[in-house]
Amino acid sequence: MLTCFTIALFAAADKKLLPGFECSGTEPFWGLTIQGNKSIKFSSPEIKEELFVPVSYITPLGQEGVTYIYNTTSKRSKGAAVITILKSACEDGMSNTEYDYTVIIDKIKDKVAFSGCCSMIK
Repeated sequence: MLTCFTIALFAAADKKLLPGFECSGTEPFWGLTIQGNKSIKFSSPEIKEELFVPVSYITPLGQEGVTYIYNTTSKRSKGAAVITILKSACEDGMSNTEYDYTVIIDKIKDKVAFSGCCSMIK
């Protein structure tokens, strides 16, 4: 099976403004803020704050506006993460709030994965 992707490398001249997201998860509690193609901030009780720089943005062909995949590098720990956001209903399990997006974060260096819910922000 052949899967096609559109890859956009971030550069100062890149005019395409990517959407922002507010994401969170439980057990353990964590938060993620994606400010389009500017910055990505992750925090949890164990990790006070970790800033990621978006390196590339991938959209599976035909999934524009439905699937967002961010490849990142960490400013502090020299780690990397792949953040996948899917337009798929999600419930946080604590407040029973429903969200439009589901997120999966794979932290490569630490071999840790997080999953949770997101809202798109402007």
